[in-house]
Amino acid sequence: MTLSCRIGTQHPFTALERLLRTELARSHPRSRVTIADESGNAVLLIAADDAAALRAALNGVTSVLGMYERTNGI
Repeated sequence: MTLSCRIGTQHPFTALERLLRTELARSHPRSRVTIADESGNAVLLIAADDAAALRAALNGVTSVLGMYERTNGI
C-alpha cells in the first residue's frame, strides 16, 4: 500500500530546499521526500510504501523543520 503526505508551508522554497538538501538526497528504499515550489512557497511531498516508512520520513522532515523554527523564529 502506498501512502502519501503533503505539507504546505508559507516559507520560501529556496530557503527550505537548502535546509532540507541532506534529507532530500538520502536514498530510502521505502520512502521518498520531494519538495515543490508553489508560487514561491515550499511544499513537501512524502510518499512511502507503508505506515512505518511514512512515519520515519515525517519524523526526519519535522525534526529538520523544528530545528529551523527554533533557530530562525518562524
